[in-house]
Amino acid sequence: MSAFRPKRTSATSVHMPFSGRKADPQCRRCSCADSTVYWYGVQFISYHKSMNAIDWNEKVKEALDRTEFMAISTIDAGGSWTCAVQFGHSEKLDLYFRSMPHSKHMRHLLADDRISVAIFKTERFPGSREVMGLQLKGKAALLTDRANVQEAARYMYGRDPRKIDYRTKIDEHLGPDAVWNFVKISPEEAWCFDSRVFGEERREIDLKNLNLLLDH
Repeated sequence: MSAFRPKRTSATSVHMPFSGRKADPQCRRCSCADSTVYWYGVQFISYHKSMNAIDWNEKVKEALDRTEFMAISTIDAGGSWTCAVQFGHSEKLDLYFRSMPHSKHMRHLLADDRISVAIFKTERFPGSREVMGLQLKGKAALLTDRANVQEAARYMYGRDPRKIDYRTKIDEHLGPDAVWNFVKISPEEAWCFDSRVFGEERREIDLKNLNLLLDH
């Protein structure tokens, strides 16, 4: 059987500019400085400008503002578990959610603090097939002292369209009898997908220099 070769679709198709280099079908990292486009199998891949040209504060904030929910995945000896939760976020993309202490994902996190997250609006952009969202992994920490709970309440309730005064919500999240506990997720790695700009690629977010503008 002959080796597969990408098929040119027209006279304007361009060749792959990487001498002797194979394309990454997951498009995890893009090091090409131009926007050369080619076909790899049946998947369309577009290499764009380096990520230094991307305003990550604007891009990440747009993705966050499109939804109030995120999907979290936790793990224990029995396998993984995924749950949707409401979230808040800090300027540095620390994520906050609250949950009942006896829930399965909370029990998981007490034994293993690793967590992965997907944030995306399930609806496409109006009038198109385009989508965008965030994917990340990090470590989760249960918040029990007043200062950390106050910070979590500010970020969580600050996004609430009901304009709740977060200071009235602090005490109910403190102490052994609290029905709801706050959890903070510190991201270690984050990626953005935006088909309007990146095609089928994911781009790694520059977390180090992230400083999101908050509305609250």
